[in-house]
Amino acid sequence: LTLKHLYFILVSSVRCARVLVTGASTGIGEQVAYHHAKMGAQVVITARREYALQKVAANCTSLGAQKALYVTGDMSYIYIVQALCILCELTTFLSPLSSTGKITTPFVGPYAATKFAVNGFFGSMQHELAMQRTMDKIRGYTNTAYPASDAALHIIKAGATHQKESFYPGYIYFACLCRDWFPFFRDIIIQNSYTY
Repeated sequence: LTLKHLYFILVSSVRCARVLVTGASTGIGEQVAYHHAKMGAQVVITARREYALQKVAANCTSLGAQKALYVTGDMSYIYIVQALCILCELTTFLSPLSSTGKITTPFVGPYAATKFAVNGFFGSMQHELAMQRTMDKIRGYTNTAYPASDAALHIIKAGATHQKESFYPGYIYFACLCRDWFPFFRDIIIQNSYTY
């Protein structure tokens, strides 16, 4: 298969899909919404800042989204998210996450704690949706130092191929394996990478 064929398959699987993107007012979440809009999806976006969501929804419409709706709010209650999924009859739910929600480094404890909480929240929701067999739910772990648009497209590709998790760039996956399987080597890497 050529890249052109892969892109056609990706667009075909996304066109007309109903997609909820959390954290869509900026960064990777915003770019995920834009990519879906370009591919003709129906996009529902959420974040806490209404003025930013209005701008993103308008941009999604101009980029070709069949629909672009926004819901201002805090996704801290799983029942709100589930109600949105049912109300919108969603087929896919994408949750871009920082890789810090999967692996940590020294000196980022409070930030990492918030990302682990978000990961746990969406992980629980992923299991509940799997029990209901209602939709695909993808958690995308990204290093936010990389271009948001590239990371967003990687997460969308993972959704189109029905992966449950996406790691961008790929080394994050291996970092997670090292953390879990080889803690001794993880500690050596950390000791040699940081000065304290």
